[in-house]
Amino acid sequence: MSGDRAGEQYWSKLWSESDLPRAVVPADRSLRNYLRRRFIDYFDTQLVVPETRAGTLLEVGCARSVWPSYFAKAYGMRIAGLDYSPVGCEQSRTMLARDGVEGEIVLGDLFNPPDACLDRFDYLISFGVVEHFEDTAGALASMARMLKPGGRMYTLIPNQIGFMGAVQKRLDRTFFDMHVPLDEPKLRAAHEAAGLAVLDSRYFMATNFGVLNHSTFDTGSPAARLRALIRQAFVAVSVAVWWFEDTTGVQLPATRAFAPYAVCVAVRKA
Repeated sequence: MSGDRAGEQYWSKLWSESDLPRAVVPADRSLRNYLRRRFIDYFDTQLVVPETRAGTLLEVGCARSVWPSYFAKAYGMRIAGLDYSPVGCEQSRTMLARDGVEGEIVLGDLFNPPDACLDRFDYLISFGVVEHFEDTAGALASMARMLKPGGRMYTLIPNQIGFMGAVQKRLDRTFFDMHVPLDEPKLRAAHEAAGLAVLDSRYFMATNFGVLNHSTFDTGSPAARLRALIRQAFVAVSVAVWWFEDTTGVQLPATRAFAPYAVCVAVRKA
């Protein structure tokens, strides 16, 4: 791995200590599903196109991800996942079986992808992956090799630049330092430097303090319990905002200062 700030051992330990996330249920209109509904709306409007609606999709950093099953069920896509954590790969296989979805989960290195993955996919998605590597453009360029010419890449990263990053730094500095802080213009520029044509790049959502993390503290320790209480207080603010948005239909602006994510959709040039 090239300049990996987190490392496979960190992720494998974290995944081994965590319960599997619930499957995506698009019809769930409850507030607890609000975040996922926002993601789904973005996929429908900015990522998936009719010509390849039932095409092939790879998630890089697929450990424990709910999204391969979703894309298989929602669009009829043939799905695969790539991750360097053996624990994460096994958990992903368990989740596919739980969801009744066929798919291929590959243990591998995104900087040296298996030959069978090259030039293969219509879509490549990643959630919180590339910002862990010093060479952001290099990671994106390597990932792009697995797309077909004309294939689309979706990249989401946490916004560690604004207020969210300032809070994260104080909540768990070790976790913060596992990231290369990137704002939306830098994320866009990294895609362009990787030879991709950017279709959409933006900050995403007004708030989600659920991205705050204190996982480098021992579970159950006084420091971890205190940080969990602080995180819960921040999450309550986000839930209140989501309730307002969901009730009124008014989405507050996603800003550099407060947005939890930056996202980019780009295409591999033919």
